[in-house]
Amino acid sequence: MGCFGGYRTHKVAALLAISLVVGCGASFDQDPLVAGPGTTPTPTPTPTPTPTPAPSCPTNFVTVPANTTLGTAAFCIAQYEMKAETNAGSDVFDAYTAQLDETLHKPESRPNGIPWVRITHANAMLECASLGSGYSLISAAQWAAVARNIESVASNWSSLTVGTGTLYSNHSDNAISGTAVADGFAVTGSLLLSANDGSNPYVGTGNASGDAWGAGKEQRRTLTLSTGDVVWDLSGNARDKIAIDTAGSTISFTGPGASTFYDIDSVAVSSTVSSIVISGGGTFSLNWISPATTALTHASNAIGQIYIQSGARTLKLLTRGGNFSSANRPGLFAADFDGEASNLSSSASFRCVKSLN
Repeated sequence: MGCFGGYRTHKVAALLAISLVVGCGASFDQDPLVAGPGTTPTPTPTPTPTPTPAPSCPTNFVTVPANTTLGTAAFCIAQYEMKAETNAGSDVFDAYTAQLDETLHKPESRPNGIPWVRITHANAMLECASLGSGYSLISAAQWAAVARNIESVASNWSSLTVGTGTLYSNHSDNAISGTAVADGFAVTGSLLLSANDGSNPYVGTGNASGDAWGAGKEQRRTLTLSTGDVVWDLSGNARDKIAIDTAGSTISFTGPGASTFYDIDSVAVSSTVSSIVISGGGTFSLNWISPATTALTHASNAIGQIYIQSGARTLKLLTRGGNFSSANRPGLFAADFDGEASNLSSSASFRCVKSLN
């Protein structure tokens, strides 16, 4: 009786026509009039995964590459010395004349405004941490990573050859332009400078790129990283407070008899560093204050000198770079070992960093 038994209707006739093509055991999982025998269904394409974007730095922070010698991972550094703003978000231009109430203010990396000074090391650490997860005051090893990276970039050198000539020393000649205060780049009584809008690397200095080296050209306030990004005022304007470690440890040491500035490659500095005891444990590394090119000197290359005092050498804290005064031997590798926990210097600011993890 065929595939359809004894049914004899016009519908059976139509099914018989199909059975002649696909056979009595045909499956109708697919429409036989569409798919047909032997047709392979089109596979569903696998979606391409969306790549996870690489971590990026906050506004006015830039990336410092990792340094295997120093053991530092890549991190973000504030392009500018920290400026104060109120907790409500309004800028504070002048943090020079008096100590700010830290509970009412927060730090910001921005070009305009005078660097936030008159703040203790401990409060600088707290202010950076208050910005959120991953933020901290720049450490000794991180400063060294920044300085050595800048050292490796030819455009930071007067000769455009790494290790030959002098490095730009930023605002460090104890002078500002005659109109800096009127122009809003400085305040009366201080030589600290604003970066205005960040577009002119000589702003407020009274100098320009067309000046001769040693007569103003070296006062350019930007230094360039290997990434092409720039950081302002590492060698001048205000000294930067440095965290020895995340615990806020102090250092105690012995050293030479006279309070003065010493070259980084001197016996006085190496013997002082070897005697340093960090309150929280650990070892202070000479690499934290020295350039990668060991032959560099301040006299020949304007890298800065190390200040070591002759008085009490216990419970001290570290500042790096120079301030606006040439008398302080400013430079990218300058360091000052005589910081006090209670110090409220009007020429020492701070700089926050953020991890990229």
